[in-house]
Amino acid sequence: MQNYIPMCIKLYYFLDTTRVEFYMMITCIYLFTDPPENVQLETSAADHKVCEGETVSINCSAVAVPSVTSYQLLENGSVVSGTSGIWIRTLSSGGVFIYKCVANNSLGSTESEFVIVTVNGKQIFLSTTEYCVRFFWNMSLNTA
Repeated sequence: MQNYIPMCIKLYYFLDTTRVEFYMMITCIYLFTDPPENVQLETSAADHKVCEGETVSINCSAVAVPSVTSYQLLENGSVVSGTSGIWIRTLSSGGVFIYKCVANNSLGSTESEFVIVTVNGKQIFLSTTEYCVRFFWNMSLNTA
């Protein structure tokens, strides 16, 4: 639902200086206002995958009149500190992280779609190629 704010200018025109007649003309411009729209969340993670210990930049943006006053980043449902719309996160543990951004202005709040970032094992280098590797040990105990 669009809201609007009328911005009006009153202009007075005198027809004749000998008479007390005048006309008034009002010109209005309507500024449409809304809660934030088109909230976008982007990360620097290629294909939404990174290795443990890598740093990821997360950016949130939106279109709003009046302009966005703050952003919130949610990581697995918890608020991450900072309100500028730009976050730098070092993902130090493996797993799946679900991110969502909330853009706020004086008329309300709007959420982005969620973005899933998967953090794989430790980063290793083999020749000139970089890999993420996760090691698993399968131990069985035979008590015969």
